[in-house]
Amino acid sequence: MVLFAQCGNGDFYAFYYEHDKHSEPQIVRICHDCESEYVANNLQEFMVYKMLEVAMVGWDSPNIKEYLQAQLRTHSTYLTPVQIERLNDVYQKEPVKGDDGYWTLLDDDEFEALIDELIPFDKRDETFELYEYE
Repeated sequence: MVLFAQCGNGDFYAFYYEHDKHSEPQIVRICHDCESEYVANNLQEFMVYKMLEVAMVGWDSPNIKEYLQAQLRTHSTYLTPVQIERLNDVYQKEPVKGDDGYWTLLDDDEFEALIDELIPFDKRDETFELYEYE
């Protein structure tokens, strides 16, 4: 396991070599207060996950569309044509300001549907204990 990113809440993302250290690693979230969870099959799919997640979680500025469109331009070489098209569709939507003050482009259901469509992963939502306690 190789940690590569930290969330604001103290969780970490890691490359997880489940069976073979020479195979492409899966991406897992190492949670600081509960079980860890599988996120994506590989780094490319993780990028799509995070690019959709920020459209759901939101941004504190109504300029969220411009930010996400710029991000899509810089990351498009790592994405499939279908992923680029669907992300572009999302990023064309008008932002909605939530009760929390954040501007979003997706609700939870839309996010989940796009994740299932663009980066299907049979282990998503599976959890595991990183450490065994006695």
